[in-house]
Amino acid sequence: MQVAVIGYGRWGPNQARVFGNRVTISAIADMDMARLDAAATRFPSALHCTDYRDAVSTADVVVVATPVHTHEEIVEYALVQGRHVLCEKPLCLDPAVARRLHRIAGKYSAVLMTGYTYLYNGRATWMRYVDYGKIHTIRAHCTGLGPIRTDVGVVADLMTHYVALLQSWMGAARMVSCTGQRCLGGKQDDVATVCLLYPGGVYASIYASWIVPHKSRHLQVVGEKCTAEWDDANTHSPICVYSGGAQPREYYDTEAGFMHLAAWTGNRTMPSVPYVEPLQAQADQFLSHVQQRDCDFARFDECVCATLDAALRSKEAYGEPTTVKGSEL
Repeated sequence: MQVAVIGYGRWGPNQARVFGNRVTISAIADMDMARLDAAATRFPSALHCTDYRDAVSTADVVVVATPVHTHEEIVEYALVQGRHVLCEKPLCLDPAVARRLHRIAGKYSAVLMTGYTYLYNGRATWMRYVDYGKIHTIRAHCTGLGPIRTDVGVVADLMTHYVALLQSWMGAARMVSCTGQRCLGGKQDDVATVCLLYPGGVYASIYASWIVPHKSRHLQVVGEKCTAEWDDANTHSPICVYSGGAQPREYYDTEAGFMHLAAWTGNRTMPSVPYVEPLQAQADQFLSHVQQRDCDFARFDECVCATLDAALRSKEAYGEPTTVKGSEL
């Protein structure tokens, strides 16, 4: 199988690496000659070009790792040529565009899949199968010091991972509220908070920033039976499950009692979940779908894009709660 990688900037080299471990990299396209020189060193037998169309012509499969605003054009071209496509998240920010691209994929019998890597992170997906009882709240953090993007802000860049992950658990969000701030003087938000309401009344909040001086990838699920946390930055015990619950106190006799606001009464376990590189697992899954021709991600992609669209519309309305288009279907 021949794979062309479109875009060799921040994420393209990683895509080329994981696919290169399985299949043949036939071409790499990028507008930056320095990046193409780097690609030539790693993949000397591949075609190196500045026009993505030339790269598409060499391949059975196309991996798109370019800025979001270019996705629609490149993905559509590759699909019309009958190529299978893996596109970096988000596929787009308009659910109607996502729907149209998937219809094109169906017309040309091509697989179109978006790279939501958290769906292939074994530790993140392990959290789904904990017996929480009724889920009360979900809280996620995604921070770091860069990289700063100019095509989209932190909502579409960083939060998409969690939006897709939570959607895979609970279905599409019903309502979204979002606030954000452009701290560095650019055109995109550098920090944002999104609150989401899911079926069954489950409430989730996601905080994202690329101007915080440490990397954090954290997910906490609070349920009636237990609380579970996933901390991707914790290499020793990334998952912790607290059984039982907290016993809130009505008053405090001492300062120490005041500082200890609740007494946790259950057990704490730190299960060992084997690590497999999510990007490699994603590539393997995509290649399997290509071989089997057995996937349909249209509805999922459309819902993710609709959630991002609602979040951005809410932000423009200063946090006004906004219905996710199509969530009632």
